[in-house]
This record gives sequence, C-alpha cells and structure tokens, in this order.
Amino acid sequence: YLRGEYERSLESHHQALSIRESIGDPLEIADSYNGLSAVYGDQGKYPESMQSLLIALDLAEKSQSPRDQVRFLTNIGSIYMEVGENEQAITTLKQVVDLAEEIGFEKAQIFALASLGLVYRETGDYPLSLEYSLRSLELHSDIMPRYERADTLINLGDVYRRMGDFENALPFLKEGLGLAYEINSATAVAKGLMAMGLYLLARGQISQALETLRDSLAKAGEIEYQQVIYLIHQALANTLAQIGDYAAAYQH
Repeated sequence: YLRGEYERSLESHHQALSIRESIGDPLEIADSYNGLSAVYGDQGKYPESMQSLLIALDLAEKSQSPRDQVRFLTNIGSIYMEVGENEQAITTLKQVVDLAEEIGFEKAQIFALASLGLVYRETGDYPLSLEYSLRSLELHSDIMPRYERADTLINLGDVYRRMGDFENALPFLKEGLGLAYEINSATAVAKGLMAMGLYLLARGQISQALETLRDSLAKAGEIEYQQVIYLIHQALANTLAQIGDYAAAYQH
C-alpha cells in the first residue's frame, strides 16, 4: 500500500476481511473496511472509500465503541473535504469534536479542530477558520503531532494573508514552514512554500514570489501532489500574465 501497489493491497485487505468475517468480530471487520477505505481513497475512488467507511461506522455504532466511531467519522469528514462537500465535512467534524471530547480522545479532537479550520478557510469564513485553527493549537499542544502543527500554522498564516493582515500572517508562515523543513515533510513544505509565495505576491515582491512558487512546484512535483501542483500553476500563470510575460504564463 505504501509503495502504491494498490491492487495487491486491496487483495490483501479483502483476504483479511474474509478471515475476520469468518471469526465474527465486528470491530475487526470494521477495521478491515477502514483499511479498504484508505486504499480506495488514495486511488481517488471516493464513493467506494465512503461506502467502506459507512459500513465500518455502522459496525462500530452497533458494537457501542465510541473510540472507533470517532476514528471512522474523522475519515468520513476527510473524504467530504477531499471532494469539496464542505457542509457535510463541517457537520461530521463537529460530531468528532463533541464525541472525542466526551470520551477523552484528545488527538482526534485536535485533528478535527484543525480540519474545521481548513474547511472554513475554503468556505471563505476566515474568522471561524482562525477560531478553530487556534483552538487546535492551544488544546493539548503537547500531544499535537508535529506535521499537524506545521499544517495548522501554515493555514493560519494563509488565512491572515487572505484577510490582508500581513503582520500576523508572516510569523505563522515562517514558523509553519520552518517546522515543515525540520520534520522533513515534503507535503507540508510544498504547501508552506506555496502559502509563502502567495504572501510575497500579495506584498508586491514579485521576483521573490515567483522563485518561492517555483520551489513549491518542484517540491510538489517530487511527491506528485496534484492538488498543490494545480494551484501553483494557476498562481504562476496569473502572475506572469500580470507582468506581461505571456509566453512564460502560457507554459503553466
């Protein structure tokens, strides 16, 4: 699965599912469906991924396992985010926040809060994006995974940039990008460089912005991060067109 051998991974998960179904442990069966969902999701097969998760969630609910319910609801919320179903994502992630708080599942609560910050950014509700992102940083900050912290810091900087609050944007962007490099996360570095490039662009620092966006494009290309690659090409094309370099803009 980690090597991208999806067909073999699916076959292994189905074999494990058959064995677990013969044993009859509903939570083990649910875990197999959760694994299948992850493989389908990475292939972009979101309907199949969602269907697997809904089966897993139903089994967790019938088994009265709130911790597993939180796990599967979190993944359902992530799929809604991936496909742009923002209202469904918000509803689901708020369920996660409430249930995780009720059972003391702190890492899940932090992840859901950070994810809500990202969703509200996409809906254009920047005050709520800031509220949820800051809550995720402040809540149990000692156990927040470092990648998640880097991602949240970058999001905060990007939201402040969108609001025109450049004074607050830059410290968050610098801290988030620095942490992304420190933990050697290509995904976070690509997103951080893109956010920094857009910040520089907003400040009128065109040459630095172009250089930073190109660095982001190279990093995203290394890991085939298609979502970021598309956004960077779009930003580069618009910027180059604005400065009259239409030949270079056309290449993007």
